Amino acid sequence: MYDRFFDQPILAYSNPITLLLNSPVFHFLIFLLPIYSFSNSLTYQIKPNDQLQIVVVGSPDFNQTVTVQPDGKVSYFGGDIMVIGQGKADLLIRDHLIQLGLLTNPVVMVAPILKENEIYVGGNVKNPGRYSIGLEDKTDLYRAIALGGGTLINSDLESVTLIHKGKLSYHDFTEHDREKILVRSDDLVYVPLLERAEVQGEVQNPGPVFFRQQIRIDQALAKSGGPIHDKADLHNCIIMRQNGKIETISATEKFWQGLPLSDDGTGSVYLLPNDVLYIPNAFKIEPIYVLGRVNQPGPKLVRVTFEDNRAQVSVRQAISLAGGIDQYANRRKVLVYRKKGKTEMYDLRNQSSGQIWLYPGDTVEIPAKFQVNWSQVLSFISVTTLIINMINN
Repeated sequence: MYDRFFDQPILAYSNPITLLLNSPVFHFLIFLLPIYSFSNSLTYQIKPNDQLQIVVVGSPDFNQTVTVQPDGKVSYFGGDIMVIGQGKADLLIRDHLIQLGLLTNPVVMVAPILKENEIYVGGNVKNPGRYSIGLEDKTDLYRAIALGGGTLINSDLESVTLIHKGKLSYHDFTEHDREKILVRSDDLVYVPLLERAEVQGEVQNPGPVFFRQQIRIDQALAKSGGPIHDKADLHNCIIMRQNGKIETISATEKFWQGLPLSDDGTGSVYLLPNDVLYIPNAFKIEPIYVLGRVNQPGPKLVRVTFEDNRAQVSVRQAISLAGGIDQYANRRKVLVYRKKGKTEMYDLRNQSSGQIWLYPGDTVEIPAKFQVNWSQVLSFISVTTLIINMINN
């Protein structure tokens, strides 16, 4: 009924993405993030004299059947490619096509000629490989994926591919009402891989986010649990593109107002595959000084906003950081020495003093209140009385 696309199941193509984080500004670590790896115990091991079907999805002119030579190589498009002991054959063929400049980002599948009554479950599943099904068994698509160990966190469940006699059909596993789709002998079940980017910095759950083609920055933040509201600086979000370009954008609510909801992936609105979104901390740590009649005088480290370089403490809060005032403190004449040389005086009894903000390097001094030294007064009276008596005598 249909022209046969190929006569056997296929080794799943896996496209691992390696993400390099390296920014001198934020001193990122270098991470190697393989997205997917095969289970060697279940993956077909290519041997000399095997016949392999090479399929390039969407480019049938590159489909060929090749034989593995005794030296472990196959001849394909003007080159001899070693496929034994060199890693996954699909990646080797893919790299060969890219190096020749024939295709830019091909999806390649390589399959051996297999036995009857077998299906191949591949792509982004836990255990890709060949699985036998009985002639009378009614194996559906969900059971087939279960045979492969189930899907992974970065699987594209909206476009699970079933290839039957050369015809491709796509199925959405995220839908609630799912019809039973049967899988027959020689069919291929292929679970595609989602694209990946990184969200790091002051977010609830830093790490990878998965998507199809591109993702809006606000959606990427939502997938990471959202920003840490008392730390995240959404005014200065950093995007490191795969090509090394660094962009700074504002992801505040005002930024998104009136923004078109297009899906073209242009501009700084979207993260693309292998991009890194970094949410910096909104604060830096700087000292202020609290001296005089407090219980713990000395420098106090406080958080400072990058935007206006203002400490996040008032005069009252700074005194609290120093353990509070003691019994001899003069609450009426609290002195604030600004770093720029200006001196200010405040009355702590006035409620408005709680709104007096400090800046890095400012000093708060709590002077001692005036006290009468009665011991000295009594001593003076005694000496004076004695002198008067001596004079009178």
